[in-house]
Formats: sequence, C-alpha cells, structure tokens
Amino acid sequence: MAVSELIARLRVRLDPFELNTDITLPAKGVSVIFGPSGSGKTTLLRAIAGLQPCDGEIWFNGNYWQGNGRHRKTAERPLSYVFQEASLFPHMTVAENLDFAERYTLRPGNASKRDDLIELFDIADLMSRRPDRLSGGERQRAAIARALLRQPDILLMDEPLASLDDARKHEILPYLERLKNEFELPIIYVTHSAYEAARLGDYIVALDKGTVVSQGELYDVISDPKFPGDISREAGTVVTGIVDSVDAQWHLAQIRTGSSALITVPANNLNPGDAVRLWIRASDISLSHEPLKENSISNSLPCQIEDIRHDPNPALMIVKLRAEKIELITRITRQSASHLGLEPQMHIYAHIKTAALI
Repeated sequence: MAVSELIARLRVRLDPFELNTDITLPAKGVSVIFGPSGSGKTTLLRAIAGLQPCDGEIWFNGNYWQGNGRHRKTAERPLSYVFQEASLFPHMTVAENLDFAERYTLRPGNASKRDDLIELFDIADLMSRRPDRLSGGERQRAAIARALLRQPDILLMDEPLASLDDARKHEILPYLERLKNEFELPIIYVTHSAYEAARLGDYIVALDKGTVVSQGELYDVISDPKFPGDISREAGTVVTGIVDSVDAQWHLAQIRTGSSALITVPANNLNPGDAVRLWIRASDISLSHEPLKENSISNSLPCQIEDIRHDPNPALMIVKLRAEKIELITRITRQSASHLGLEPQMHIYAHIKTAALI
C-alpha cells in the first residue's frame, strides 16, 4: 500500500541564498509553507513542482519525482499550480480557459467536474468574459477552477491572495475553505500571512532564511513562540469551537470552546451550531489579576500560567497560558511581567480583543 505523503529533501543554491529542507507533508488537507519574504517559500514550491532546479529527492505517495536515478518533468508530475497572479490565457474567455484544461486533464477516463467547480467558485456568470473584464478576485477564482479541472493528485498554490486587496482576499477565502472541505485533494499553500495559515491550514512548515525552523500540526506550530524574526510577530493560537448563540441586536456570536467561558466574536453571518476556527494573536492578549469591568474588551478568560520565556526582543516576554482545554500565548513587556509578579502556575485573567478573533 502506498504511503500517503510528500517528502522533499532538497537543496537549492541561488547565490547568495541557499535553501535546505527535509520535510514530510501529509497527502491530505492543507499543508502551509509559511515564512517572511525571502525565506524560500516560493523556491521550495517551485522545486517540488519541477520548475526550480535542485539537488535531492522528492517523492509523492511512494513514487519518485526526483531522485533514485529519476527526474520527472513538471508535465509528468500529477499536479496543478496556481500562481500569485491569475495565469488565465488573456485571449480566451473563462469558458475557453476551462475547455483548455479539460483537453489536458491528467485523468482522461474520469468524468469531468466542470459543473461542480463552476458552482463551487460561483463563476457561471463569468464564462463569456475574458480576463481583462474580470476583477482580481474573479480572475483568481477562475484560475483555481481551471487548475482543478486538470484533476491533479495534488494542488500547489503560491500565495494566491498576495496580489489582492483586503476586500478581495476576504471574498476568496470562503471559496478556498469550501474547496478544502468538499474536495479530497491535498493542497500545498504558500503564504506569509498567519491569518491565512490559521484559517486554512492543517499542517505547517515554517521557513526562515532557507531553513525549516518548525514543522508539524498547525495547532502546535503556529502557537510556537520560538519562531525567529518576522515570524515571531505572527505567533498566536488557533482555537476551534461551536457557535452557542447569536445576538442579533449587537451582531455578536458566543463561541463555546474548550473553556467553560464563552468567547465573543463578530457574528459575520454565523448561526448557532456552526463550527468555527478562531485565531488569537499573542499580541492581542493582555493580562491582569482580576476580570476587567466596564471595559471595551469583551473576553476575559481565567487561566493558569504554564510557562514564561524570553522573547527574541529583549523588551518582551512570552507567557504560555492554559484556560481549561485551551492553550494561549501572549507577548507582554518584561516591565509588565515584573509589575504583575508573573510566575509559573499562577492564576491570571487573559483579556482578548473581540476584533482580534476570526
């Protein structure tokens, strides 16, 4: 039985930059390649696709793509690639772009999923338009649908939201969540945004300066305060929960998580019973010995301090907290930690800004 994973043990030399990786990605869900600009994320993705020459080995589900005396060209690897800029053929309509993908499907004997993809990405009204008549978000939705029409075994996505403004990013993200939930297709997703990683990812590889600094399940890695440089500023905690109730007057939802205390978030079309994923940035948590009263911060969770560490920034400390079944981390100044007299095992209140939750 073939092993369901992608392994990439690679070395890429682009003087003066060098990328060295030894990663194992599960062949299911969304694996995020995460890191600051210049960390090697796109270089790694291009090497996996066969678009960037490299030394080393790549194999997917037990089949060598590179190594062991073999080298499969990009066209011979059962993948599709979505670029930062939607790469639709400019002289073709959306329908003609989809026709092209169907002609070069990787699975000629399989039934086409064209109608399902048109519905999934809501592009039925765009079929007769050429790319120059589409918004950035519409182009990217059509480009993703075209990539999927090839029926790949794995989808590679290189910062597909990077060229979009915030409004278009929020427009596209729900479609990517539906893709993840409705198609059993492994995805490798490159981003420098912890927001996107937290919202979409299942597994994560963190890169910095061409080196893997951490890899593992999203919940473990994105909460790791030991990330260097720019990545550390994105540290936070992913929390899952169920919508308990919705306050229609104030457009707020109460989320039941692993803590007995409910967490308040903007309702954003949520309904009772909906499963949600929240991302709480370390920089958006403050601490006090008492719950806050008559304050604009809606969420105060009783916690216990599990660990206190030094931050790469000498002015800051990292505090790891537990609120029943929820683990949180916060970054506060050393001065504040001293004034509060923080110590491991101490009971404390964590105050979370509602606006910081997704």
